[in-house]
Amino acid sequence: MRLGAMGLLAHPLLSQESPHGVSGNYMLLDMIAALQWVQNNVAAFGGDPNNVTIWGYSSGSAKVIYLMASPLAKGLFHKAICQSGIPADYYALNPRPMKETEELGEKLLAKLSVDKEAEPLAAARALPWEKIIEADSALAREAGGLYDLWGIWDISLGGWFMPDSPLNIFQAGQHNAVPFIMGGNLGEITGPGMMLMPETIPYYVEMSLGASRVNIKSYAYIFDQVPTKWRQEGCVSTHAMETMYMFGNVDESREWEVLYFLARQSGAKSKDPGVTDVDRKVSKEMMSMWTQFAKTGDPSIKGLIEWPAYEASIDQYLYIADPLEVKSGFSKIGPD
Repeated sequence: MRLGAMGLLAHPLLSQESPHGVSGNYMLLDMIAALQWVQNNVAAFGGDPNNVTIWGYSSGSAKVIYLMASPLAKGLFHKAICQSGIPADYYALNPRPMKETEELGEKLLAKLSVDKEAEPLAAARALPWEKIIEADSALAREAGGLYDLWGIWDISLGGWFMPDSPLNIFQAGQHNAVPFIMGGNLGEITGPGMMLMPETIPYYVEMSLGASRVNIKSYAYIFDQVPTKWRQEGCVSTHAMETMYMFGNVDESREWEVLYFLARQSGAKSKDPGVTDVDRKVSKEMMSMWTQFAKTGDPSIKGLIEWPAYEASIDQYLYIADPLEVKSGFSKIGPD
């Protein structure tokens, strides 16, 4: 899959090459190509092309939402899981209209000193990929702020892939109508930490309201399980912590050492999180609910938990810790 400038570059000359008259969004088109491959081939591996679930966390969650909003992805998947990440349209940083991303592409070719060539695209394509990355990084530093940290590229609005911002598409009820799970980790919403994202909650609520307009169910959750030792040290459920449980990696010490990079910003003081049987129990429960949702479109499991679909008037969500608990007030969760 193409990333960064390779995956999101737009330019007037690239748009002229396209039969659709647009450019950019190649990274997401690659994802669509992968989903098309699944539709055409998964049956040969024993899979069901009529029961495909897409899932992502952090920026991966944003990509899932892009696909849920894109008319090109219609019919390619049937359920979605969005964890701790939303598209950039909420932040008013990106995405930009196609004209603006094309102008950004012109700046990149100028930074590469190929814009005056007789065939600028051919000259750019002949460059080593390292040169493109260097120029891309230089533009991000010049832009400063979050652009310097995350890069300058995101999806382009307009054209066949994303005719409007994802949030507008959801609010109009024009997204791909599939049930979805949405949520985040309590510590990444309330802090402290390096990866704080309270904006995910109001965005997910708007997505759910859009889903209700087309009679589609969504399921909200907040994850808040923290291993014993880290919780005693004051650590909160930081960004990415839920992946340890969802993938069944709670006994993998190397994985916790990697997560410590974020956890120490959220209160952890030692690399050993103090995993117990409680963590193993929550991990099994989470894997069971996610698998059940992928199978049926409903994460409830008889004898374990009845997870209600989200309704704005009730505002219920599943609190994932020990024990599992259905609570109210999802839309009101925010920084302390």
